[in-house]
Amino acid sequence: MSNISFHLPVILPWLLISAGIDIINLLPFDTPKHFLATPEGQVIFFFCFLAALIVVAPSLIKLFWQCRPLPPGPKRKRIEAMCEKARLGYNNILRWPIFEGRLLTAGVMGLVKRFRYILVTESLLQILNDDEIDAVMAHEIGHIQKKHLVFYLIFFLGFILLSYAVFDLVLYAILYGNLAFPSARNPWAEPSTLTSVLFTKLTS
Repeated sequence: MSNISFHLPVILPWLLISAGIDIINLLPFDTPKHFLATPEGQVIFFFCFLAALIVVAPSLIKLFWQCRPLPPGPKRKRIEAMCEKARLGYNNILRWPIFEGRLLTAGVMGLVKRFRYILVTESLLQILNDDEIDAVMAHEIGHIQKKHLVFYLIFFLGFILLSYAVFDLVLYAILYGNLAFPSARNPWAEPSTLTSVLFTKLTS
């Protein structure tokens, strides 16, 4: 269950994108279908979905991971003091029960301050002294100040576009090279959105 809850926030967006595209194709309206059938329409749809997901994803992830606010105490005060010193805005400091909280780790998620959360596991807090807590928080705060989350987002978008392009090239090579299908009018010539999603996940 810990593995499922940990990976669900990664898998769910792909399923939602696929379901959204399939729902649009089932609607009795031609304009959205024609728009979505173009490469520009697919890119715009994906980027709009991703922009909305970036904002609300941290709030959804904390639900999937069953994170709860870190109770008041010396540890929380220490973390709050570090964030205040670094002028880091955030929504809350959460106890991260990943793998029953036995994993020694911490993290930060959220590009927007209102939806930004600092995560710490119980095991990590138990073994760290005050100076070590400061060091761990400085590391996590550095991710925000150095715009690492923005870099990861740009890298992710570039990977998606590259995967999309590579998928088309591989598909055309198979069809026109007659490696697997004898006819270019094979149903694989227009793969379903779910097929595209699965191919992208397999190549990642």
